[in-house]
Amino acid sequence: MASVVRTDGFVDRHLNRKCSRPLTLLFLKTSLTPNSITLLAMFIGLGAAAAFAYGGYAGGIIGALLFQLSLIVDCCDGEVARIKHLESPFGDRFDLLADNMVHIAIIAGITWAAYREEGLIYVLLGMVAATGMLIDLFVILRDSPANGATESLLNNFLVQLTNRDFSVLILFLALVSKPEWFIWFAAIGSHIYWLLYLWQRRVQSQNR
Repeated sequence: MASVVRTDGFVDRHLNRKCSRPLTLLFLKTSLTPNSITLLAMFIGLGAAAAFAYGGYAGGIIGALLFQLSLIVDCCDGEVARIKHLESPFGDRFDLLADNMVHIAIIAGITWAAYREEGLIYVLLGMVAATGMLIDLFVILRDSPANGATESLLNNFLVQLTNRDFSVLILFLALVSKPEWFIWFAAIGSHIYWLLYLWQRRVQSQNR
């Protein structure tokens, strides 16, 4: 799993964006700025992390639903920014950092609940996953926008890794009372992402 850049996957296109449109119309009638909406989405996401940390079946379901709601609200900030012509590099970076803060908090919440039930192994897995996400964020933030990605099978694969369809996986795992399984996916996927990303950049630089 990677969480560093914004790409619309199947769930964003067919669920989150459709649900966000009425909310966007509501936000447009207020004085809320896109960055304020980003903060709102972040706080909802942190609430989801707290629910996961509480544990139990109800905590997992509430956490998964709140996380999905945070993603829906998070779609609104960009929509409001585009309509009000308030897009900015700072807003993009702030949104990116808020997204990753939520994702790491979700990992921490699930890890805490799993640790109480399953033991130390999930603390180690959670640390591996969080470290991978931080490395993902670092390699993206340090990269120059001028180094645009080329069209390739690898680039298309990396783009697919960065969408937020994993929220449905979390909901499914919560429904079957196994949200801790997501830690395994995150621990592996986050490191696969940055390794492939750096390899792709190296190949691109050699081809110039």
